[in-house]
Amino acid sequence: MKRLRYCLIAAIGSGVLMLASTGAIAQEADAAPDRSGFTLLLSLGVGNQINEPMDETAVGLGGLNLGIGGFLNPDLALWFRISGTNVSFSPEGASEDTRVVSAGGLLGVQYWANDSFNLEAGAGVGFANADPGDREQGFSMMLGAAWSFYHKGVTSFQVGVEYAPVFLDAGNIHNIGIVFGWQLL
Repeated sequence: MKRLRYCLIAAIGSGVLMLASTGAIAQEADAAPDRSGFTLLLSLGVGNQINEPMDETAVGLGGLNLGIGGFLNPDLALWFRISGTNVSFSPEGASEDTRVVSAGGLLGVQYWANDSFNLEAGAGVGFANADPGDREQGFSMMLGAAWSFYHKGVTSFQVGVEYAPVFLDAGNIHNIGIVFGWQLL
């Protein structure tokens, strides 16, 4: 558990350093990213799940998250998005850990404020699946921001943060991820 926390701190620190540095990774100075047509996003990182029904918080996997859709114009994409976390809890008195996967399947938009920074928002169906087979479904939404630290042509590598709460009858689950991603623009 401590190792996962250190990984989360390292991921956040790396992201802050990348955002603070200018020209840390070489890019073509005159080449703007080509954002048109089909787009695909794959991201993976460290996730923090605040699970109100279990009254627990844990650090684990933030992803593998997916986005698939198309650009309406060079600054705005409409897409289907999946964002969530996969963590293990050690409830008091339990003989085994409980793994909880919580995510949202969302219809969303991605807005590029400039060539390197984008914002995301979406809403849809969320779920929580706990071992052994306890599954609940509810409403979910997602807010995110990402910084593209390298782009060339139709490829972009990004670091970002995603917040994807899932609202369930038993209580809310807050999924927060620091992710590294690849996007086909």
